[in-house]
Amino acid sequence: MRGSVRRRLAALAAMVVPAVAAVAAGSLYQAPLTWRSDAGDAVTLDRWKGRPVVLTMVFTSCQATCPATMAKLRTIQEKFDREKIDAQFAIVSFDPARDVPERLASYRRETGHTRANWTFLVGSEEDTRMLAMLLGIKYSRNPISGDIMHDNKIVLLNGEGEVAKELLGLDASIEDFR
Repeated sequence: MRGSVRRRLAALAAMVVPAVAAVAAGSLYQAPLTWRSDAGDAVTLDRWKGRPVVLTMVFTSCQATCPATMAKLRTIQEKFDREKIDAQFAIVSFDPARDVPERLASYRRETGHTRANWTFLVGSEEDTRMLAMLLGIKYSRNPISGDIMHDNKIVLLNGEGEVAKELLGLDASIEDFR
């Protein structure tokens, strides 16, 4: 038992220290987080280095706020199209157990979010928790229903992976989001 706890603590420290260093450096691209895309590819956020990234966290079985977040992302995409801003949209799942790449691909088709610059991502529980922590997004799972309660935040990263803008809550204005 003791060895198991020590191994978990060592693994957590190995993950947290580089992530904290990434925040200190100001770039999420330095955080050692790995994702799987809705296409099944291994992805790190630095894949989009050099271009803006609109980043948020949702889960596909959400019936409450996630559909509103996705609608807001679509509105941001339309705004960026009008302003000729070429941005990547990265949507990370809060629910790695259920939102496997195949489910994300199905969700993408079902909801019509099929643009090439949109990528749905899922990672390990640890990487998901770490990204949420780095972005200041709080979430927790109801142990009975499995539902996830979470903050609603959309972040714009600049080309270097630094947070340039944040939209907090579903009623946040996108007017200055660029």
